Amino acid sequence: MAEAIVLIHGAFCTGRSLAGWKTLLEARGHVCVTPTLRHHAVGSEPDAGLATTSVTDYAADLETLIRAMAEPPVVIGHSLGGLLAQMLAARSLVKAAVLLAPATPWGVVPQTADQVAAALGLARLGEFWTKSLFPVFEVAAANSLNMLNPGEQRRIFSQFTAESGRALFETLFWPFDVTRASDVNARDIPCRMLGLTGAEDRVSPPEGLGALARKYQPLLETRVLAGFGHWLIGEPGWEKIVDGVCDWIDATVGD
Repeated sequence: MAEAIVLIHGAFCTGRSLAGWKTLLEARGHVCVTPTLRHHAVGSEPDAGLATTSVTDYAADLETLIRAMAEPPVVIGHSLGGLLAQMLAARSLVKAAVLLAPATPWGVVPQTADQVAAALGLARLGEFWTKSLFPVFEVAAANSLNMLNPGEQRRIFSQFTAESGRALFETLFWPFDVTRASDVNARDIPCRMLGLTGAEDRVSPPEGLGALARKYQPLLETRVLAGFGHWLIGEPGWEKIVDGVCDWIDATVGD
């Protein structure tokens, strides 16, 4: 059955990062859109408003997009986009949600030393929540792109862009966010969800996905993919992941 699908990219990225997924999903008969979050553009200085853009701003833009669609879509979100997919599901806007190596919402504590180290790295930047943050190749290569060869790492990194310091603060430093911007109430989610992460993921590790499963049980089905890291959307063999997601959508939305 053909479904409308909204693909949501992660931090430091644009909708271009999901172009391959869009192509394969449409080959399976689905109709896809790949929006780029506000103030994200490759190859230019970031807009002044990026630094203080909240995850709630991203979610509001996506809600506007979805409400203009003819029917509720399936959302597929990668990394930070996976958190946004959870937020949209809690607003009863979607038929189903697929979370690819998802960031976790308010209240889910870091599960691994790598996650703690990522937060500490941001803390060393000072008041990063008031700044636009630029990607660093060495950090991306060691964490997000660690399962790719150096040439592919460079190619993908060339498409990265600046990210909102405030959005990262709300995601990684949620205990200090009095607005609870990234909060998601599990009781507000009416749809089924699929969560995927790579066994070698250093950003959104299997332990984090397990914490999400406990939060959302029994709505969230989880799968840990051997041989994959964080860049599920483009590591060798990513096409098989798309096939599995399509099969899940067909079985779930058709129920």
